[in-house]
Amino acid sequence: MTTPTEFQNNHIALKIERLPGCLIRANIEVAPIASKAAYSKALRNIKKEVVIPGFRKGKAPDNIILKSFAKNIDREWEQVLVDNAIQEAISLAKLHPNGREALKKVQVKALSQEEPSHIVVELELMPEVPHVDPSNLKLEAYVDENSFENEYDKEMETLKLSHADWKELGEKAIEEGDYAALDITDADDENTKYCENQKFHVKNGLMANWLYQILLGKKVNETFEVTSEPNKELGEEGEAKKCLVTVKSVLFPELPQEDDALAQKCKTETIDNLKEKVRSKVENARENRKRVSLIRQVRDQLIENYPFDLPHSKQGLLGVADEHERLWLMAQKVAVDQKIQVTEAELNQALYEHWMQLAMQGNKVDSPEAFAEDEHFKLKLYVNILMEKALGYLVDAAKK
Repeated sequence: MTTPTEFQNNHIALKIERLPGCLIRANIEVAPIASKAAYSKALRNIKKEVVIPGFRKGKAPDNIILKSFAKNIDREWEQVLVDNAIQEAISLAKLHPNGREALKKVQVKALSQEEPSHIVVELELMPEVPHVDPSNLKLEAYVDENSFENEYDKEMETLKLSHADWKELGEKAIEEGDYAALDITDADDENTKYCENQKFHVKNGLMANWLYQILLGKKVNETFEVTSEPNKELGEEGEAKKCLVTVKSVLFPELPQEDDALAQKCKTETIDNLKEKVRSKVENARENRKRVSLIRQVRDQLIENYPFDLPHSKQGLLGVADEHERLWLMAQKVAVDQKIQVTEAELNQALYEHWMQLAMQGNKVDSPEAFAEDEHFKLKLYVNILMEKALGYLVDAAKK
């Protein structure tokens, strides 16, 4: 709780206490002149609604209305006074309520036309998102642990493997460096198949350790049970699962030569063109890793160095973990301040790429047009794109 902030005009005197969760407690004293105006409005409201025999609706004399509907007028007066006082307080203190359900509590302590009326309300406000100064962000230079040459060689190796002539090695026991084609199913539900006849390079560091350790020494047609273990250090999520693994074959790839024939299989005219494409792909991947590293540093510093309260109800927010809510709100503020926008073309491109990725993975998906009609998914994409652009601006403007 903070020291009360005070405001005043001719109608109200206002004291505001800040509470946790973006709540405020507003003590409002309403001047008699404003109370009298509220009473007059309450009288007019009741007068318009009631019917008095012998008079047209809304035309009965005030004294008759006052005599016959005193309790109704008092209830209306209290409501009008509270509504006016809250609106006046919001305007005077420049408050930003958090949606239609922002008003949490109302207490009328005193109601008078001769003395100040006293009202206490609790109101939930929108979060006060801090201004982010990019010069306060200090980013460490990204150092890529992999050499360009190693990545280039791996990418070329992958291309050649995709066009290799695979030879089965018969009953040979699996050794380090072999390739094995595996079927993997759920041990408790044989209809749940994780992969069928999928090739794995049995090499330490290139496959899950829980599978690598048990594969060594196995032969074709052997089936065994193993428990998968998500690698928490790599950020893998999920629970351990019992799997049945069947070795379908042990393989050796006869790789094609790096020549124009390979290039043409890869839909490229010459081997030089293909090598240039591979170099460009590797450079882009390295640049993307660098960008991701810098953005991650910005995200971490924003969460650590710019704490602020969130409303308990979180109306109108994303409904995710608090740190991600704060990150989104800060990114949104940066986007507004820097006039960063997501264009329709960017959103459509992201939708199409996601659709294409699902289709290539063998998922059954509708046409891109039908896919794009999912408004909830479009909103998630919009948030991701805007977040990336806003954080990218901070990366470019921060101290390196």
